[in-house]
Amino acid sequence: MCHFITGLIDSKVSLDELNKIGHDNAITFVKCDNEFVKAQLKSDEDYLVKRTSTCDCGTQLGLVSRINTPDTTRTEKREVDKLKKKGWSETKIKRWLTDREKTIEKDKIKYDRIVHGVHVDIANWIDYINKVFTETKIQQLGLLLHWYKGGLEDERIKLKDRIKLKLSELTPDTLLKMDEDIIYEVRR
Repeated sequence: MCHFITGLIDSKVSLDELNKIGHDNAITFVKCDNEFVKAQLKSDEDYLVKRTSTCDCGTQLGLVSRINTPDTTRTEKREVDKLKKKGWSETKIKRWLTDREKTIEKDKIKYDRIVHGVHVDIANWIDYINKVFTETKIQQLGLLLHWYKGGLEDERIKLKDRIKLKLSELTPDTLLKMDEDIIYEVRR
């Protein structure tokens, strides 16, 4: 249905203070009352959802994880043999092989553009996270990306893992390659 970005903070952190910092980046949060997720968090953490007028579909967070890596495998002899058994001519097989190579090359170019392109959304998130840590005493900020099939407060998300990163280790590549249902916990 839709992507939504959620997060977590230490319950001692003022949500108003966090949102004041995020205002310029258009990243603000409200508390999310999803009991299923909250049961998987530490007792001193608040679960939040990014405030948005619709959803976060189109976010660049996790973009690389959502696209297919181009198929660069060589065509094996047995594939050609199957085509010959189907009655394909040598000319038709050569044309198919040429078309396949062109498709692989196009897919590589498209993938490379996505991976190495300009990522305004990612730059905004990096800026926001850095501001949060420089302008507050926050010790951790967690981000979670999930494809929702139901509602924010009743979706039964099974968290797969929690990856801890120091702020100095946070890179655009990290955010581009975020996997869903894993908390990326940034710490001082």
